[in-house]
Amino acid sequence: MEQKRHYADFFYVPQDYKANMTRENINETPETWLQFYPHAKYVDFLQTLLGVINGGSKSVWLTGNYGTGKSFAALVTQKLFMDDEARVRRWFADCKNALVDGETLQNDLLARRREGTLVVFDYNAQGLGPDADLLVRLEQGVIGALNEINMIIPAKANLDEIIVRLREEGVNFFKTRDEIQDRLAYLNAGIKTTEQLIDELEKPHNPTDAPVDLLGDVQKVFHARSIYLGVTVDRFSTWINEVLKSNNLRRIVYIFDEFSGFIETNKEHLKTFEEVSGSENAVGKFYLVPVTHMSIKAYESWAAANAKKSGDRFHFRNLQMPNDTAFQLAAHAMKGIPQTSDEWKTERDKLWSAVSSIADTNFDANDVSRKSFYNILPIHPMAAFLLKFLAESAHSNQRSIFEYLKGNADGREFQDFIRIGGPGIKSKQFLTVDYLWKYFIEREDLGLNKEIISIRSEFERIKGREFQNREEDDEDIRVLKTVLLFCLLSRLNPEGHERLKPTVRNIELSFQGDGAIVNVSGIIKSLADKHCFSVVNGNIELFATYVGGAEVQKKVSELEGKFHELLSGKVQEEIKKHIKSLTSSFSAGRFDIRVSDLSHTTLTNINAATRDRYSMGLNKDNGAVCLWFVVAKNREEQLQIPEKIKALLNNLRDHRILMFALPNLSFCDSNAELWNEYVLQYAQYMLENDSAAKTQRQKAYEKLEREWFDEIKKSTQVLKVYSTVNGQVESVQEPNGTKYGIR
Repeated sequence: MEQKRHYADFFYVPQDYKANMTRENINETPETWLQFYPHAKYVDFLQTLLGVINGGSKSVWLTGNYGTGKSFAALVTQKLFMDDEARVRRWFADCKNALVDGETLQNDLLARRREGTLVVFDYNAQGLGPDADLLVRLEQGVIGALNEINMIIPAKANLDEIIVRLREEGVNFFKTRDEIQDRLAYLNAGIKTTEQLIDELEKPHNPTDAPVDLLGDVQKVFHARSIYLGVTVDRFSTWINEVLKSNNLRRIVYIFDEFSGFIETNKEHLKTFEEVSGSENAVGKFYLVPVTHMSIKAYESWAAANAKKSGDRFHFRNLQMPNDTAFQLAAHAMKGIPQTSDEWKTERDKLWSAVSSIADTNFDANDVSRKSFYNILPIHPMAAFLLKFLAESAHSNQRSIFEYLKGNADGREFQDFIRIGGPGIKSKQFLTVDYLWKYFIEREDLGLNKEIISIRSEFERIKGREFQNREEDDEDIRVLKTVLLFCLLSRLNPEGHERLKPTVRNIELSFQGDGAIVNVSGIIKSLADKHCFSVVNGNIELFATYVGGAEVQKKVSELEGKFHELLSGKVQEEIKKHIKSLTSSFSAGRFDIRVSDLSHTTLTNINAATRDRYSMGLNKDNGAVCLWFVVAKNREEQLQIPEKIKALLNNLRDHRILMFALPNLSFCDSNAELWNEYVLQYAQYMLENDSAAKTQRQKAYEKLEREWFDEIKKSTQVLKVYSTVNGQVESVQEPNGTKYGIR
């Protein structure tokens, strides 16, 4: 028998694939950067930058959410200008199908390279002051880049002047340092000599280092000695021009990644930043390219004048990935195995025939192309769409797409799937939405979105109540997870795409073409009947609450000890209705039905006037018989009931009272946490003001009540009957439907 292929036989995701690129990562091998995919948003940024440095009036500011690949894009941009030209040409050749006019873009780039362009990459501006700190940091970055390629480093930079003055001051500088040590954060007593301090100041910036404002402390010491050095933009500009002249360069492009901290800290002091930004600045052919997770417009409400003035110096380019781009990048990470490429093409065509109608009729081809859906098979189209938005919304990090594909400590669902799944393996042909559950929901990392925590808690609650012994691949569990993932996205993106909404139609589409689960709508109905969620006009809703957690907890605390008040009366009415056909043949009032819990089964809970009705020989005796049922919240209370009943009947020997216990049934018999669940639902019901949510909560707690009432009334349920015979309390155990049972 021929062994069936697994998806891992057709493609793989390299474990060294770097979705989160750093300077260290990209320099691991000379070819590492070649894996970068030139999506449309990046090409727009690169074209804008090339236009700017070829005579434009502004610089470029690159923005984007966390995980959109800004650092990778910035590092690749430096490589395109500074790496070996043969590798640059190879990258363009490899990416020719992704570039609309790759030849023109390549020629433009190579022309700017030949003119003489130095591109500097720097990372993390956290802790930099707005003036001297910024200028000296830029000088250090340029010096580092010049050193890497053995270019000339002219003297007379701002840092040079500081170093010269430090040597002039010598021991006098350190005497003053010691006098004001309590005002200094970084210039500590461990730095003892001028040369040691100079070494620290000249040390290249390491992005992994904590922010250190050593230069600021040096300036404080100088100021205490009434020395005010001119760390100025003019001096920086003069030095930059010397760098260009000495090395036959036309321009310097300074890409500063993770620049958000600088803007946020110095939002009201951006004058120096303005003066070194763009081509028409005080520095000349020096282009500062900030890379941030937000544009400078985010700060306009705090510093409107400064922020707008600085913003006018830039073309803003956002690297937010469109849906189609995200799919292209995901497909790019899935590397085909050459030996099985023809077979994979055949199998992928078969898979596509099963799900192509989903893409054709439910998605705009301008939003996600058919080719993109095809290229990421065996990921089901609906799962692919949710994957993109879960990565973006659930963690605010589109990088999660690639981490999901690679597999890591948070989950290996994709890697496990391609290892055991395959085109001919039943129920493992498509990676469906439920395969996203573990990676995005069952996370142990800190700072999870509260909605994710809520969805996970809801799943655990439902599973504990309805599916305690079910496996993870159970059909009900898989559909439930799918529903909850859609509900999560609906909460995170209330105005989201129609295919992201929790509807019966979308859940059905999520399994269409797979064949592993049939009658999805029937499973949804069954789950709704179990009160896992509600379905109204095809829309699925969880049992939402709009009241605060503290308010709910307070109400829960008030209700936790009110088992009798909440349920005894309801059980009493249920029993009355259940035995009405028997009691109706007797005179009205012949039988009094009473129900209590453990704590209310005492003499004080039945007043004298009521007791007298059951007392033989007294004037108030009306011949009534008391049928008193005692119910338990949990097993612990259940074990105490017999003694409670005996103590009560010993005080009422001459009364017509039969007492009943349920030795095999408590409210929490099927689930130890059921009372807590009931109280929570009831508390939320009481506090809820939204009518729809209130109705949902009412249905939830009433369902728990009905299930318990039904157990009480079962013909097989055992009753223990207590009565007084000849002055002694006796008991007999009977099933329902017999002499003393609830018939």
